Amino acid sequence: MDDNAVNRDIVRGLLVRGGHSVVTAVDGDEAVRTVERSEEPFDVVLMDIQMPGMDGLTAIRLIRVLPAPHNGVPVVALTAHASGSSRPECMAAGMNGFVPKPLRPAALDAAIRAVVGSPASKAAPTVAAEAAPEIVPVADLLDREQVDSVAEALGPESWSEAVQGFSRTAQEQVARISSALAAGEEYRRAAHTLKGVSWNVGAKRLGDLALALEKAPPDEALALAGSLEGVLKDSVEALSEPQ
Repeated sequence: MDDNAVNRDIVRGLLVRGGHSVVTAVDGDEAVRTVERSEEPFDVVLMDIQMPGMDGLTAIRLIRVLPAPHNGVPVVALTAHASGSSRPECMAAGMNGFVPKPLRPAALDAAIRAVVGSPASKAAPTVAAEAAPEIVPVADLLDREQVDSVAEALGPESWSEAVQGFSRTAQEQVARISSALAAGEEYRRAAHTLKGVSWNVGAKRLGDLALALEKAPPDEALALAGSLEGVLKDSVEALSEPQ
């Protein structure tokens, strides 16, 4: 599950290309209800940890107290929060595996196989990414490995759709950040969303910039925000080139 449509579409595309059937949920509450109401247990749930509303840890705890057999579904966390201090917390909540973000198709496939074996014949509730990888310096415009792996996994048509969706969502978040800063309002949630969709599609520099904005106080954030539109434009152009 993920509250961002771009992230959901990318993960859905990767899973479908890998032979899975997929059901998506937009947040933790919907994920719990989807698992509970399924006629047959799902093969695996892919769970983001940091989401608005009900977070992933709360969702998995609620899944684990559902009646059998729904409570036994394997859960794989798709989040950078699966490392470090959050790993014991994830394990205590009932997670079975972890895939860090930005998402690598091979790592996702390996994690699913580790808990369910070959590609699932049933549907898997899925979420893409919104939690943040470790801080990295602003350097290259694109994470070429991420771009190539996701573009290859999705295929040309689905990759083009993913880039278009990323462009729309990123433009919305940039506008929200600028408007919030100008009005002296909260801007970090929009920066967090921009960071996640950028890293997920391989727009590294934009994601790094969004991370810096998310962590910056308002006066510094206002200065950083001036670079957003230019970096976004360059990123979309680079992502739109034939892969």
